Amino acid sequence: NGVARFDTGAQTWASLGRGAANGVSGVVHAIAVSGSSVYVGGDFTQAGGGSANRVARFDTSTQTWSSLGSGVANGVNSVVHALAVSGGSVYIGGDFTQAGGASANRVARFDTGTHTWATLGSGAANGLNSTVWALAVAGGAVYAGGNFTQAGGVPANRVAIR
Repeated sequence: NGVARFDTGAQTWASLGRGAANGVSGVVHAIAVSGSSVYVGGDFTQAGGGSANRVARFDTSTQTWSSLGSGVANGVNSVVHALAVSGGSVYIGGDFTQAGGASANRVARFDTGTHTWATLGSGAANGLNSTVWALAVAGGAVYAGGNFTQAGGVPANRVAIR
C-alpha cells in the first residue's frame, strides 16, 4: 500500500509491513533512508494501520511502522513533498503550516532522539511562504527548493539555504 522495497540481490519486491500493517493509507511523495529507518512522506493519515499524519517511519529491523510524534504532535497538517535525513534529524518539506501541533511554515525538523518537532526559524522568520518540493542537507546546512519567494522572512526566489 503506497510503498515497497526491491531486493536487488534476490530481484524480488516486498511490502513494508504485513496484513493491516502493510504500507500507508494514501500517496507517498518522498522517501529517505537512514540505517534501519525508512521515512516516508506524502498525503496519508495512517501507516501500518496506526495514525500517522503525512509522515512516518518504518523500521526494517522490527518490520514495524511508527508515527513521528504522538497525539497532537503526530506529523504535519498537510501534504509532505520532500524529506532529508542527517544524523538524528529528519527534515520535512511540503504544503503544511503545522508540525507536531505547532506553527511550522512548509519546513520543519523532527528530532529522532527526543521525538520532538522544531521549526526552522521563529516568528516572522519561521519557514517559507509557499510549497517546498525539494530538500537536501550537507555540512550543517539545509537547502530547500520550491515555489516560495521568501525564506525566513527575506527574499529567496525558489531556492534557499538555512
